[in-house]
Amino acid sequence: MSAADGSRRRVPRLRLALCGFAAALALLAAAEIGLRASGAGLAPILLRVDTAAGPRLLRAPSAPGVDPVAIAAAADRLACAPEKPPGRLRIIVVGESTVAGFPFFGQLSFARLLEHALRAGGGDVEVVNFGRAADSSDDVADAAVAALALAPDLLVVASGHNEFQSSYVGALRDGVWPRLRTQLRRLALVRAGQQRDWRAAAAEEEQLPGEAVADAPFLAESEFERGVARFRDNLFRIAVAADAAAVPLVVMTQVANLDVAPCASAFRQPLAAAARAEFRRELATLVALVESAAAPALAAASARAEALLAQDPGVALAQFVAARCREAAGDAEGARGRYRAALLLDGYPNRGGGRLNETIREFAREAGVRLVDPEAAWLRRGGAAPGRELFLDYCHPNLEGTAALAAELLAALLAEGLVPRAIDGAAAQRWLQAPAEEWLAALALTRGALAGGLVEAALLMLGAAEATAAPAERWRLARSGFGQALQIAPTQLEAELGGIATGLVTGALDESLLRADKLWRSDPQSLQKLAEQLPQLPRLAAAIAAAGVEWRDGRLVRKP
Repeated sequence: MSAADGSRRRVPRLRLALCGFAAALALLAAAEIGLRASGAGLAPILLRVDTAAGPRLLRAPSAPGVDPVAIAAAADRLACAPEKPPGRLRIIVVGESTVAGFPFFGQLSFARLLEHALRAGGGDVEVVNFGRAADSSDDVADAAVAALALAPDLLVVASGHNEFQSSYVGALRDGVWPRLRTQLRRLALVRAGQQRDWRAAAAEEEQLPGEAVADAPFLAESEFERGVARFRDNLFRIAVAADAAAVPLVVMTQVANLDVAPCASAFRQPLAAAARAEFRRELATLVALVESAAAPALAAASARAEALLAQDPGVALAQFVAARCREAAGDAEGARGRYRAALLLDGYPNRGGGRLNETIREFAREAGVRLVDPEAAWLRRGGAAPGRELFLDYCHPNLEGTAALAAELLAALLAEGLVPRAIDGAAAQRWLQAPAEEWLAALALTRGALAGGLVEAALLMLGAAEATAAPAERWRLARSGFGQALQIAPTQLEAELGGIATGLVTGALDESLLRADKLWRSDPQSLQKLAEQLPQLPRLAAAIAAAGVEWRDGRLVRKP
């Protein structure tokens, strides 16, 4: 066979291969178009279920094992009828876990409080909560656009806390492959049949190692800007859809607890290697001081913390330590500035404050939509870390914080004339300003009924602490959750055990040992439950042992 014959045979084979490849692409394109057109196999945005009261629509759950029918039965909280009843004011709120009401899912949220306040003002009102934990602005925008088909009289959007969660940052990374992977993940063929579990996503997030002082930020500036741009684009996508549907749009800034240590810090100044090593050693010493020392010792360390910031003011953890020291010294205003600097510099996870809130404010001005700014309102409260008493953790409000968010939203709606004049705004505000027991009773709730959600949130924080190299802050947040659960349900055994364990490692050693001894004397078996559970939390167990505590005859005591 001649070379010419071989060449002639190769050409048809190449054409055949190219034709086959083109045919495969055409089939994939047809399948993609078909899936997008029919929605077949794709996780729904809004789920329709049948209840005793008729069909209901709700935000499709992202966690497995959740009964959508049970959710939809709560018609004044998390679901609504497909058709709006005549004469009813329908407000739909979309967002993430703060909107959904974590850790009081299904029972309490600022949306539910707003609804009952407006009803107290004489209005026929439903405030539909389409919040879902761990949703990014992509998910929130999808939910908002879908919600507009339900003829709301007002759409409220609160988003931002999850923009830089590990589940979403891959799409922001520099390079060709992240861009390609992001585009592939948007295909219906890839997304068909998938449902994201927010608990699994949260666990994935915590597995990323926190950096006390890294050599580079968690996200490069270009990557962070890409995330801000994505967030901004999603806000405008919602605005365009709301304008087309002639539905007024309200956006809310995100509130964040300033009194939470940053997860990821990075050097911003070109310090020499030896200087960086010394910086790390001094910062570690100060962090240990913050975690264990009383106010006088912290106040005395203020100059040391400021000396670190003179070397590199861009290190978030150094800003946080300096804030604690200034607060201990009585300088509330100076501490507030340091706390906010730490929030802005925190590399990961994003706390919902700072630049994203500025993006929300800029968007509201440019798009001509109403702005509710609870962050600004809470910062006016005064003190070193305004609103710290209103949080469970870094972004989720407790009972009082939930009511404060509802009050801010209600005041803005009344001021903007977005509530019908027939509704008595003063009566609605009085309902929200009443003692918590009164509005809890109106919702057929008690503080004790909500304690379980606080305990679950604290346990999730303990699990997160096991997956990080720097667990102290999560132990402190877990202790706060257990403490709040005990405030509303003093006999909650799991909260008492959790409070004892976390107190032992967060600077309350003597108090926790006294509580453990009291519990042992009243019911030795109760304390034994803690001994049985600690092996499942090896980091916590090791920290308790390192604090000089051991088990002896079923009791927690100091080591000799």
